[in-house]
Amino acid sequence: YLKQQMDSIVAQTYPNIEIIIVDDCSTDNTIEILKDFQSSYPNIQIFPNEKNIGYIKNFEKGCSLASGELIALCDQDDYWHPDKIKNMQAAIGDFPLIYCDSVLCDEALQPIGVNISDRVNCRDFDNCLQQAIFCRIYGHATLIKKELIQKAIPFLPIIPHDWWLCYVATF
Repeated sequence: YLKQQMDSIVAQTYPNIEIIIVDDCSTDNTIEILKDFQSSYPNIQIFPNEKNIGYIKNFEKGCSLASGELIALCDQDDYWHPDKIKNMQAAIGDFPLIYCDSVLCDEALQPIGVNISDRVNCRDFDNCLQQAIFCRIYGHATLIKKELIQKAIPFLPIIPHDWWLCYVATF
């Protein structure tokens, strides 16, 4: 789904996007697909790892490489609504991190009639322990201020990166 994912990212209506891609030693044609996109979009930067560092440290590296004040995470199977970044940027205000709902889709990107909020109890950031033990906020649906990332680094290797960021934001 990489091509569809990249199509959705480069189609964002928010005009100033830096796309940082850290490849954690893919064994398929990921790098070739990404280089094709990079040839058309100069705002794409690709950083292939020399050895697999795992998803937590891979996200940490990507966040560290980003130069913008706002950072949006993207997993390998995400597809973004064209106004995702524009709407979230308009909503973040003074918060260090915000999140939105997600529509679940099938392989053809057709909604299956279920949102993340139908499956989990989304709530405000009012309990840092809850964020560390069983976070209901997923990285792909967040917009994070760089200052929060800087406070959260190094990411703990024993807790998923998105849970850790939510914990630090709540704390």
